[in-house]
Amino acid sequence: MQRRKFIVGMGALAAGGAAAIGTGAFSQMNSGERAVTVQVEDDANSFLALVPASDSDPNHHGHFAEQNGDKLEINVDGDNLTFPNGNGVNPNSEYYIDNVFKIQNHGPNGNPGTGEVAQWISSNTAGRVDFYWGGDPSDSAEGAANSKTTSPSDEVNVGMYIDASNLDSSDTISGEIVVSAEDTAN
Repeated sequence: MQRRKFIVGMGALAAGGAAAIGTGAFSQMNSGERAVTVQVEDDANSFLALVPASDSDPNHHGHFAEQNGDKLEINVDGDNLTFPNGNGVNPNSEYYIDNVFKIQNHGPNGNPGTGEVAQWISSNTAGRVDFYWGGDPSDSAEGAANSKTTSPSDEVNVGMYIDASNLDSSDTISGEIVVSAEDTAN
C-alpha cells in the first residue's frame, strides 16, 4: 500500500512540476488601473508630421499641398492659387511633380539609434497617381519594401506622378493615401 501511495505521489509531483515549468511564471495578470493620456494633433504637429514641402527650396512644389483643417491635402486643380490661370493637368499627359510634401519625424530623441522610423505610403486609392521619394520617380514611396528611415528631427520629401493618358478635360482623378510608419528597433 505504501508503494502505491509513493508511485501516485511521484506521478502527481512530476505532473505538477511539468505544468509549472511548461507555462512560465504566470499566464494572466491584471495590473489594476493605470492612467492613459493620448493627445491628438493635426498632421503638421504629430509625431510623424505631414506638411507641404517648402517652395523656397529649388525643385520643391509644396504649393500643391496644403493643411486643410487638421489634415494634409494635395490639390492639382483650379483651387491652387499658385497658378491662377490654370485649372488642372492637360488631357493625354503625364506630370512629374517633385517634392510636394514632407514626412517629418517629430518622435522622441532618446539614445542614439532610438526614435528611428521607417515610413512609406501603405495605401493609395488615387488611380493614375503614384508617389515617389523626393525628386526621383524611379524611387517609389509606395509599399513597406520601399520605406525610407528617418531619425528624430529628420524628414523625407515625397513627389508624385500623374498619368492623364486617355483622359479628357471632363475627367477628374481623386482618391486618398495612407502614410504608415514603423519603429525600426522592432
